[in-house]
Amino acid sequence: MDIGELAKQVRAASTDPVVQGLADYLAALKDSPATANEIAVAVERYISNIWIGSSQDHERVYALWSAFKKRNGWA
Repeated sequence: MDIGELAKQVRAASTDPVVQGLADYLAALKDSPATANEIAVAVERYISNIWIGSSQDHERVYALWSAFKKRNGWA
């Protein structure tokens, strides 16, 4: 899975505006020169510092992110 596919999965996970913002952010990273570490730090910060409306949506998004990191050797 690449970052663009992750963005699609995050977008489909919830209609919460914060989750949609994260999906937009991830989609924008597709062409970014940022390193894997820089992306990981930024996404972790985004997920932990922004209020997602429901704990279920937060858990779903974080599970997608965690699986992405593990599959791509970022974990």
